[in-house]
Amino acid sequence: MKNLVYIALLIWGITSCSSTQTGLIQTKKTDGVSYQQVVPETKSEPKKNVIKSSRESKAVVTEAELDKVVKIYDIDIENSFDHENSKDFIARIIATAMRYHGTKYRSGGTSAAGFDCSGLMVKTFQEHDISLPRTSQEMSRLGIRLPNHEIKKGDLVFFKTRRGVISHVGLVTEVQGGNIKFIHSSTSSGVIISSLNEDYYRRTFSHASRIL
Repeated sequence: MKNLVYIALLIWGITSCSSTQTGLIQTKKTDGVSYQQVVPETKSEPKKNVIKSSRESKAVVTEAELDKVVKIYDIDIENSFDHENSKDFIARIIATAMRYHGTKYRSGGTSAAGFDCSGLMVKTFQEHDISLPRTSQEMSRLGIRLPNHEIKKGDLVFFKTRRGVISHVGLVTEVQGGNIKFIHSSTSSGVIISSLNEDYYRRTFSHASRIL
């Protein structure tokens, strides 16, 4: 009797393992006759990597993914403000950013509790109903790329501070001759004003873009 029970359990176990490996066993009835059919399990497509983290160190995406993200924001920016009064609007953007001067650095931060570099830009422009992409790499695709002699207040400046990839952004606050100053959130000092003439920023500077 024990042997029969053992054999029955063994057969059940083999059947169970088989169904797990090949699919689900489904019972169907046709013309009054019941039979079992193995239905293969459907596997969902693997999810593509998307930028969920706001940490700049993880903002590595393909060129196609960047273009797809940026296309959305080009439309938003184009219709966000009155171009005839752009100088006044730019002044207000800068004033908003300056309110956060001295705020500590916080990786992934987008509030007065702490900012990373792109978080400061997102928050500043958001207060004026302009939506920016979340990372500096994405932001760098917006607007018109400028030669250095055409940089003005309100332009965005971008830096390659990590492995040759754009990973830092600032907002130009002042242009006096060849001295271009910008507000940004640095990892060491939080939200500060720096100059493109400083060795580190001159060395890592990539380009400036105008979105306003």
